[in-house]
Amino acid sequence: MLVPLGTAWGHASLVKSSPSDGQILKAPPSMVQATFSEELDKNSVLRIYDSVQKLVAHGGLDPNFGNHRVLKVVPPRLVRGKYVVQWIAISADDGNVRKGSFRFTVLQVVTTSVNCRAVFWNSASRSASRPPVWARCLESP
Repeated sequence: MLVPLGTAWGHASLVKSSPSDGQILKAPPSMVQATFSEELDKNSVLRIYDSVQKLVAHGGLDPNFGNHRVLKVVPPRLVRGKYVVQWIAISADDGNVRKGSFRFTVLQVVTTSVNCRAVFWNSASRSASRPPVWARCLESP
């Protein structure tokens, strides 16, 4: 006798992340993504926390992927340090909730370059609260 099986509901599992778990980055990421095994509900979230557990940024479904399997967050300029990305994945088909996290480290912060030749002639670059920009030119190798 054959007994029909009910519908097998899957649960959204993390397939890959960018940055990957434990990755050490030379520069801060411009975005963080998490890709899952199945379609996610619109209430799924991705959050980035710094080393003192302060929320730095949060995001949700990446609109660039029509399959609704990718969560994305565009963080502000991250400073040097360790970060935890926590995700809450809600399956679109059955509402099952799964949670998890991955970590990454930023080794240094990318700074903008200064055109030192132009700065020396710009008197507006000085401020009473900080040294003039040209001082950074003298400190640079």
